[in-house]
Amino acid sequence: MNDIIIPERLAAEARKLSIPDSLASDLLAAYAPYAVSGGEIKARVAAEATITPDIARRARLDMAKVRTGADKRRKELKADSLLRGKAIDGLCAMVELEASAFEKQMEEIEKAAERAEAARVAKLRDDRLAQLRPYVSDPSMYQVERMTDEAFAELVESSRLAAEARAKAKADADRLAAELAEAARLAAEKAAAERLETAKREAAEKARMEAERAAEAKSRADAQAAADALAASARREQAAKDAAAKAEAAAVAEKERARLAAEAQAKRIEQMEEAARCTRLLEEKESREAEARDEARRKKQAEDRAGVVQRITATLAELKKAGRIGSMQALAELIVDGQLAGVTVDWDAA
Repeated sequence: MNDIIIPERLAAEARKLSIPDSLASDLLAAYAPYAVSGGEIKARVAAEATITPDIARRARLDMAKVRTGADKRRKELKADSLLRGKAIDGLCAMVELEASAFEKQMEEIEKAAERAEAARVAKLRDDRLAQLRPYVSDPSMYQVERMTDEAFAELVESSRLAAEARAKAKADADRLAAELAEAARLAAEKAAAERLETAKREAAEKARMEAERAAEAKSRADAQAAADALAASARREQAAKDAAAKAEAAAVAEKERARLAAEAQAKRIEQMEEAARCTRLLEEKESREAEARDEARRKKQAEDRAGVVQRITATLAELKKAGRIGSMQALAELIVDGQLAGVTVDWDAA
């Protein structure tokens, strides 16, 4: 007893329970280390300027060892007698009560940090999806919250470029359609003008023919008039030949213009097809890159999991040599998969 420090709160609890001095001495000596350890853990946490989730977790696990250690000691001491058991239960209840309250306090700090992290990740995902939405029809297919800032910036930039390429291709197609419509309108106007000109020429020809008939009737009475009419007819015939030559030349020029217009249209269509092909290749590249990133992430997760299983298996193998646990591989996989969450393993009992 001289070397063991008895916390005052533990001694007060012993007096409150009216424990005989002969029994109290042994019980206080048995529980004093746990009470001292619990007080040291609380003092250590109180000395921290800020209680981080990591500090809270370590403190909670240390306090859990104090609580379970005290309970184990209680079971050992209680076997002596019912009176001793009553005193043991009372002192242990005090230690457990303090430890449980402290554990809950530390656990609340851990959970608060977890909730804050979940909220941060959710906000990050919403913000990043909002940045992608102008360029991607369904941005939710990307796990943007898991991307680094650099990877996400690259995704936004590539999506923006792809959207701009699609918009440009559509604008080019619309412009070409407008140009074709304008060309058709001009061709229709030209055809109408040509029909009008043809009608005028036909009317003029009819009037000429009637004039010739009148001149011929008159020339029968006047030989000189006939000779003049003949000369005029020759001139008109030459004029008609000249007009026919001009008409033929105009037809050849129109045919050449039509050929050039067809070639220009074919070239524009080829340009549109090339733009569509480039857009398709860009989208296929983006799809392959996304699949490659997903495959790399899955491979990394599998490698990390295998590494964790291997390390846990190696550690547990040492414990198995001591005869404290059974199947190493099965237990390691359960731990990695999270199926042992919330389960307390009594290694001493194992």
